[in-house]
Amino acid sequence: MKTWSVPGFSEIRELGAGGSGRVVLAVETATGRRVAIKYLSEQLLEDTHFRREFRAEARLLQEIVSPHVAHLRHYVEVPHGAAMVLELVDGPSLRVLLRREGATVPEAALTVLKGSLLGLGAVHRQGIVHRDYKPENVLITTDAVSKLVDFGIAARDGSTPSAVAGTPPYMAPEQWQGRSPTAATDVYAATVTFFECVTGFRPYGGDSVAEIATGHLTADVPAWKAPEPVRPLVLRGMAKDPAERFASVDEFLDALEAMATAGYGPDWEERGRRSLASLVVALLMNLSRPRTGEPGATTELATTETTPEDAPTDIPDHRTAPGVRSSRASRRTPVVIGGAAALLVVATAAGVLANRPSANDAAHATPAFGTSSGTSAPPVGTADSSPGGPTPRHAPTHDSAPPSPPAPGTTRPKETNPGGGDASGTPGGTPRTTAPLDDDATMPSAAPPASASGVAMRVSAVHITSLKEAAPVRGAEATVTVTTTRPDPVTLELTWYDSDQAGVPGARNGSTEVYRLSGRTTYRLTTRHEFTTCPAYWGLRARSTPAALSGDIYQDMGALACILQPRG
Repeated sequence: MKTWSVPGFSEIRELGAGGSGRVVLAVETATGRRVAIKYLSEQLLEDTHFRREFRAEARLLQEIVSPHVAHLRHYVEVPHGAAMVLELVDGPSLRVLLRREGATVPEAALTVLKGSLLGLGAVHRQGIVHRDYKPENVLITTDAVSKLVDFGIAARDGSTPSAVAGTPPYMAPEQWQGRSPTAATDVYAATVTFFECVTGFRPYGGDSVAEIATGHLTADVPAWKAPEPVRPLVLRGMAKDPAERFASVDEFLDALEAMATAGYGPDWEERGRRSLASLVVALLMNLSRPRTGEPGATTELATTETTPEDAPTDIPDHRTAPGVRSSRASRRTPVVIGGAAALLVVATAAGVLANRPSANDAAHATPAFGTSSGTSAPPVGTADSSPGGPTPRHAPTHDSAPPSPPAPGTTRPKETNPGGGDASGTPGGTPRTTAPLDDDATMPSAAPPASASGVAMRVSAVHITSLKEAAPVRGAEATVTVTTTRPDPVTLELTWYDSDQAGVPGARNGSTEVYRLSGRTTYRLTTRHEFTTCPAYWGLRARSTPAALSGDIYQDMGALACILQPRG
């Protein structure tokens, strides 16, 4: 079956893919304009809840009207597909700029901050808190206009978070404490990013998440490290108590304008824009430009735009940076990206797709649980579609031994006949338990089982689509998907780890969980684990038998629940 594509666009190439979908670079055939198209995965299309969430995110993006927010051009949904057509920005992320150039001059940093605050103001007026403002999510155009992207974990102002969420170096104290996000949460993150721009380093460092959190929660604001004219901005914007920060983005902008003019003269912004634009242009000149490629085929299907029917024809920002139009016309004509810079904006969207939880992929499995050094709750029947915790890191394991039947210490249910297309992995009796698994043991390879037709079943991929905090206090919840070529039996092994180093498994925590899956070609299960220790990172490794073509996968997250309590 041919993969569905958005009508009216010719796809150039895929820019990213993950458990929830993929992102492609495409050209609108009628205008030649380049866009990024984010597709919801075919598996998740069947889930009503996740499809509704995808649609809601599109409506949210369409309603945010600002030249400082990368917007959604339109949303397309048909029975066999759903996609967002997104603006592409002609410029790199602020992270790329800082990595290549280091600290900027104060005028350039103030220009970025002003543009970001204008974008955040548009977001806040819709009652939304971004929650993940950071250099990676700020794109800078060749005209020195900053644009905010990635609303993957955005939340309603004052809503109760389901888990600690954000990126540790930029998280406000209230985020670490699991309190409701407000506009002041974004003000804090914007100030931290501004501090990094003018100094070249983050205000609070550390080798672990715990050290970073301690800085944000208890350490003095290191305003003395910033240039003297902007220190009052840093002190107030990074106040520990949200009530002591700027009451709104507009108040922050007033203070910024006054302090910048007093410290750097009335033409500070003009000089800042020139400096910023020269940095962006120089950076892009060093990037290779990919080939456009030949236009691809498209299908004839109707599109549905999510523009509110009562939207005014002209919705200006309260303020506008020099050289930026703020109108419905400019909103409907996105900036066209060129060359290698196309990869920079789409990487963010692809990352969101790869890490957002999927819902109800029709997996059926019952595990046997070990309790030697940790405990696991039974798998949850449906996924939590709310945003997960801090962006987890992906690091595939490097041991060359292929997966095999469990060694000592693994718990496994008895195999059962699936008895039909919709059955799977429920054990027919009490599982047996053996001694702990030795991760360093060499395990014999297992040949793929042959089906009745004689064609061997293959495991296409194993993905950890979500990893986040969960109750009880020292707990984590993971959602894992397995994709196979046939509905024949497959074994999934999940092992939890402690670690003091990101991306590297440390000591195993608890017994390996083993699931016997059958009757489907796509499985999804959610499992919870209670940790008995409190390291810097908690991790999970997933492997299958037969071995997945994509290999084993390891993913970890900061042990945020340990931040406010002593280590065990």
